[in-house]
Amino acid sequence: APEALQGIHSDHVLLVVDEGSGVEEPIYEAAVGSMSGHNATTLLASNPTKTSGFFFDTHHKLKDMWYTVHVSAADSPRVTNDFCTDVARRYGEDSNAYRVRVLGEFPKADDDTIIPFELVESAAYREIVVPDEQVVVWGLDVARFGDDVSALCQRSKMSVDWVEDYKNLDLMALVGRVKHKYDEILPSRRPTEILVDVIGLGAGVVDRLRELDLPARGINVAESASMSEAYMNLRAELWFKAREWLEERSCTFADDMAVLKRELVIPRYEFTSGGKIKAEGKPDMKKRGFKSPNHADAFVLTFASSALKARYGKKASLSRSEPVKRGLPGIV
Repeated sequence: APEALQGIHSDHVLLVVDEGSGVEEPIYEAAVGSMSGHNATTLLASNPTKTSGFFFDTHHKLKDMWYTVHVSAADSPRVTNDFCTDVARRYGEDSNAYRVRVLGEFPKADDDTIIPFELVESAAYREIVVPDEQVVVWGLDVARFGDDVSALCQRSKMSVDWVEDYKNLDLMALVGRVKHKYDEILPSRRPTEILVDVIGLGAGVVDRLRELDLPARGINVAESASMSEAYMNLRAELWFKAREWLEERSCTFADDMAVLKRELVIPRYEFTSGGKIKAEGKPDMKKRGFKSPNHADAFVLTFASSALKARYGKKASLSRSEPVKRGLPGIV
């Protein structure tokens, strides 16, 4: 409004930064030069999603140089009680998601979540140019009836392109859905591998997909990790490989990934008495009130190829025309 501009001189510089917690440091460094005059003001607004960076510093080691205002969603007349309740039920009141989205507090730095909240948030809002022609892989987490859903995820080197889920399908109906999805894609853009969790029901899905000449590979996440001195099993290693992928900060999620983003920040980790990292299992997550993270498990499976190649070398490369090799640990 014009009245809001009264008192601001023509030589006054006003720098407004929205979602300041997610802005990269080089951008702040470049903006410093415009703040050198006597009539210069910087306004930062953001959810406090990160425990590092310039926005975090303005509320901590640089706090004496800034005027800070904290607003909790629980106290705001613009936010409904239903929103606060929904976030609490989805993530738990002790979660970083609740701290950031409802309380307006910075996430806990000592969180034992495998994938920190800020890594998921930054990937969701990162704008990068993803080439059209990229090698992609699929991850398939298999469920059958009940509350869980089967989930199919496509990932490339730089992006998670989509996740689909299928509920109340028997195994052959699920195979049919995957086959249909595969056939409707141009041959040049089909996945190089379809990585399927074979614990439980997945083995039959793998056998049938291979019979249909799809590049399916069975992954037993309970088997030894390629870095067996560091991780209790392959499941833990894959979750941390997904974390490393996000930590490179050169990747992004496609739109409409709310379920995947919510599930990625749920699993926790701990150390065994032997010093190995153990990822929280689905039964323990359910005890905390969370459903099985099917979308996230499908996404994490897409990192299985690199883990198996690190362990078995050339043996990890299976011809699609060959039967499933059941003699190799970790490959079913």
